[in-house]
Amino acid sequence: MEKVPAASAMDWSIELDRGLRSRNHGNLKPSSPLSSSTIYLAHLGSRLISATRVQALDAAGPRLRKLFASPTIPPPVASAFGVLPDESRLFAETMLLRLATEFRTADGALRARIVRCLLTAGGCGGIVGACVAEPDQLLRKVNVVYDTGSARDRALALRVFGCLAGITKDSVHVRSLILSSLSASTALEVKAALFAAGCVCHLSEDFSYIILEVLRGLIFSGKSEPKVIVAATKAFSKLDCTLAVIHRVHEVFMDIHLLLQYQICSFT
Repeated sequence: MEKVPAASAMDWSIELDRGLRSRNHGNLKPSSPLSSSTIYLAHLGSRLISATRVQALDAAGPRLRKLFASPTIPPPVASAFGVLPDESRLFAETMLLRLATEFRTADGALRARIVRCLLTAGGCGGIVGACVAEPDQLLRKVNVVYDTGSARDRALALRVFGCLAGITKDSVHVRSLILSSLSASTALEVKAALFAAGCVCHLSEDFSYIILEVLRGLIFSGKSEPKVIVAATKAFSKLDCTLAVIHRVHEVFMDIHLLLQYQICSFT
């Protein structure tokens, strides 16, 4: 019988905790989390057992993805493996809370590595099926970083909010942070906010309408940097795909087309 993820969930959770407690940072190096490499695709080994922080985080990403994607196990199968039917989700929640706790107190380089881990778990977007029993507890840990950190720390916190869109989509406070960051003075923070907004919009029709108008403003603004305009244009693909939203997106792009025609004519 093929081994189900729930059978390994406890071991994976213990390995993550042990690795994060390790004083061995491995090859951890500061990196720019919001460059074109924000996608953070990395070749990960199938089994990483060394208890260093880097290796623990690299292993945790795909493991979280498996645990949240794992369906509830029928009682007979759970009994055969000696686990609970919902054991995969229980330990996935534990791992998320552990990552949030470490994110709150870590330095910039380790925070970037945690974001990389979550992006791997979500396939470079929101983690499908992510949920915790006490979402406020998790979000408070990430929010501390946003409130007290630098622009780079705020950008990393916004990435975390995006990866946890299944949890943050119903948080009025997180939505407010995302919206305020879309008007930040640094492109670093704006691009991170666009990522978070896209992840939440994918799960929320009402937020899609709000963000759609913000995207329109960013693209039409003469103060927006070119890389922000590009990021805003890409964010349209993350909006909720209801007919009403699609119709509004069409109207916005018609406005953009007319604006471009006007600008071209003014130079000829």
